[in-house]
Amino acid sequence: MTYGGTAARCRSPLGVSMRGCALLAGLAALVSCAHAGADVSVVAWGLNDHGQCDDPPSLAAIVQVDGGFGHTVELRADGSVACRGLNSSGQCNVPPSVTDAVQVAAGHYHTLALLRSGAVRGFGRNSEGQCVPPSGMPPAVRVDAGGNFSLAIDAAGAVRCWGANGYGQCNPPSGMPPVLQASAGEMHVAALLVWGTVRVWGLEASGQNRPPQGLTDVVSVAAGDRHTVALTREGLVRCWGLNDFGQATVPPGLTGVIAVAAGWRHTVALDNDGRVVAWGHNGFGECSVPDGAAGSTRIGSGHRHSLAIACPLTRQWHQSGELAPFAFMQDPVWSLRGLAPSVSDGVITVTARGEIGDATRFLRVALDGVIVGTVFGAGSDVVHCMSTPSSAQVAVPAGILSAVTADGSVDVMLIPGANATSASCPSATLQVRLDYRRAIRDCDSNGLDDECELESGAEDMNANGSLDRCELRYGDLNLDGTVDGFDLTALLAMWGTPSPPYGDLDGDGSVGGPDLTSLLARWGLVPPQ
Repeated sequence: MTYGGTAARCRSPLGVSMRGCALLAGLAALVSCAHAGADVSVVAWGLNDHGQCDDPPSLAAIVQVDGGFGHTVELRADGSVACRGLNSSGQCNVPPSVTDAVQVAAGHYHTLALLRSGAVRGFGRNSEGQCVPPSGMPPAVRVDAGGNFSLAIDAAGAVRCWGANGYGQCNPPSGMPPVLQASAGEMHVAALLVWGTVRVWGLEASGQNRPPQGLTDVVSVAAGDRHTVALTREGLVRCWGLNDFGQATVPPGLTGVIAVAAGWRHTVALDNDGRVVAWGHNGFGECSVPDGAAGSTRIGSGHRHSLAIACPLTRQWHQSGELAPFAFMQDPVWSLRGLAPSVSDGVITVTARGEIGDATRFLRVALDGVIVGTVFGAGSDVVHCMSTPSSAQVAVPAGILSAVTADGSVDVMLIPGANATSASCPSATLQVRLDYRRAIRDCDSNGLDDECELESGAEDMNANGSLDRCELRYGDLNLDGTVDGFDLTALLAMWGTPSPPYGDLDGDGSVGGPDLTSLLARWGLVPPQ
């Protein structure tokens, strides 16, 4: 519904990167752990009375998750959709026609799927017509599902809503500028306007429709039951509306946020380190983020449960054979091959069983000859030949690991202290394991390793075989290598806006490159020089 839809990151209708905002639904399925080939972990926590937090039957290639009242919907990289949890109204019965999907959204008891063609398919409860889009609706680029209503944004930035309308939630204000993103709450809608401001309509019961004065530079919004959340370009979270469980009270010191989502009485945020933070109502553990959510790339929120897609450490494992006895006449070396050519930080784990454990018995760990730390040593319990091995870890900073693994391989060497031995431990063993993260190229130069980046740095993000509007950066809409008046005219045409004088942002009487530069500057973007 997530009362705000699954939170994702980056892209405006132009295709230019905007920190934290999820706009073109076609990009929702583009880049993820699964797309990059890493293991994917779908993590759910909170109320699980209908199995909405159970592990999905398959973890393969899941690129988006969303939650409703008691169900969870998943989008896979191949465009297929799967649901689990409450199915009282058929909200988990995915129609056969739902293929080639690019985004999903879960309402109270209904589910939406946006197809690559721009068509919207709804299934589940249709008591208010929430599953049937208006006749003649233009192709959508993003959808969301609220309590008993639905919404879609078209390529021109227009919002259309259908379903329950008891509080005007399906009546977008007239004369609104183009909308970049919209979030459906229980009975209200929050919309991000093209200029980075927020417009809210629908139920006004607790101040959820009244954004704080001076709120600008917003890049993403999320609507909860009766509270609203905004994410600014600086990575700060602003909340307003009902705050009976602290759902509108942002935790102190929370910065670097790149995605937000809102549930019934709780709020979820994702920071640039992949850390998930949740606050508000926690009666069902919806704010108790599990360890498995570390390294997340996407978040979502259902009524009383929370969701994340995590990219765990990509694991490279090597285990030694038995060394019995070993006296370290030669330093043990393990050559790890097939690592990602570009990696980030990692952890070396050494598991040993032998007499390695006082101030003079220790093991130094080296990667390609670079000492990264020491395991065991003073105070260690690996002193005697024990039946249960002990483990110790050394953290490897990103700079070191990326340098030594540039060729896709690394030699892990254990260099013993003078008295390290296993002479009285005939079945002694050593094991070495390297866990590391893949380093993702910041190909859109926004300072973030976000979903705009593919591991290869390629720009065909929707895998349609061409460099099209979804992939364009910095405003060169006609791909002529320059940002000029043609690009601004094309931009305005997308929104159904005439050219001059409307595009003459600098007031010089013509529509030219400086006008588009001015427009991009309002989003904090700089065109290529």
